[in-house]
Amino acid sequence: MLSIRYFIIGIFVCTYLWSFGQDETVFDSLGVQLDRMVPRFVERGFSGAILVEKDGQIILNKGYGYAQDRAKIPFRTNTAFGIGTLSMQFTATAILQLYEQGKIDLNAPISEYLQDVPDDKKGITISQLLSYSSGLPDFFNNKSDHKSISRQLAFREIMDLPLQFKPGKSFLFSNAGYTLLAILFEEITGGSYLDYLRQELFPAAGMTETAFNGSQIWSETRVAEGRGFVELADNNPMRWPEPSWNIIGTGEIVTTLEDLYSWKQAWDNNRLVNAKTKELMMQKHALDKTQRFIEYGYGWRRKQELDTEMIYNSGGGEYGQLATIRYYPEKHISIVLLSNSYQDVNPLAAVLVTQFEKVFLQDEQ
Repeated sequence: MLSIRYFIIGIFVCTYLWSFGQDETVFDSLGVQLDRMVPRFVERGFSGAILVEKDGQIILNKGYGYAQDRAKIPFRTNTAFGIGTLSMQFTATAILQLYEQGKIDLNAPISEYLQDVPDDKKGITISQLLSYSSGLPDFFNNKSDHKSISRQLAFREIMDLPLQFKPGKSFLFSNAGYTLLAILFEEITGGSYLDYLRQELFPAAGMTETAFNGSQIWSETRVAEGRGFVELADNNPMRWPEPSWNIIGTGEIVTTLEDLYSWKQAWDNNRLVNAKTKELMMQKHALDKTQRFIEYGYGWRRKQELDTEMIYNSGGGEYGQLATIRYYPEKHISIVLLSNSYQDVNPLAAVLVTQFEKVFLQDEQ
């Protein structure tokens, strides 16, 4: 009887472990090597989920550490997670879709689409907003991201901001500029920006478990709580208020590792914009003070990393989130990473990705 009891318990434990890890993948010698690098970062406080694709095949897809530290809920590949300013990539895509439809001219001034634009901002172009070259400062409202404000108030506050430089003459990362792009989207289409993402853009990318702050589409144990500089409702985006115009267009999206990979695949297959527009978005458009091009395009960034081209974008914030999508076309390798342990100016997730790059960009595997 005792041996039967242990046999049954053994089956239960094996079944549980199999069901818990069935969505995880460690494949190929490179996948194994990268997977073995992560535990020492977990020991130092890293937690998150990582997907690595090589030659079109997933070689690593796995969660590490805790999604909810106090409840000791493990991070899985389908854990929902706030992606911060990586949300801007969705705003840029929505605008470029309008461009493909002939509804917007990227080189036209915003005053062609918006009323009551003050004289100093009438010449700002759509392209300059997309590439952070408009002269608008980063923030237009110093209150909490979760402070509810109307679209009208957001527009007025953005229009009242003093420009930091003449449009097109330098670069400054600007959340305010991307909120203005979301406002432009609604003015041009006559519809809701959030509804468009929910009903059109997410489905087009195959993102079935993506929503916004405050959404209740996931169970309590499926959402990661950030361990960051600021505590708000346990830093759990499911318990945050629904997004208002303080962050719409810049940081309102909650998604999973697997859905972000679906987003990346939609880009690979030109399902969101055509190949010509995609290349336009990935070009360098931003200029520094010396009028030299720097890495920022339209929702994407492009630079050399260890003598290899990297196309990428990232988001992160004080509430603990860090999200990145990185593509190395010469190596045919992509990384999608989510972490909820952004507690330092040099977060462990960023250090980990750098160590990954040293492996496959310098062919040390």
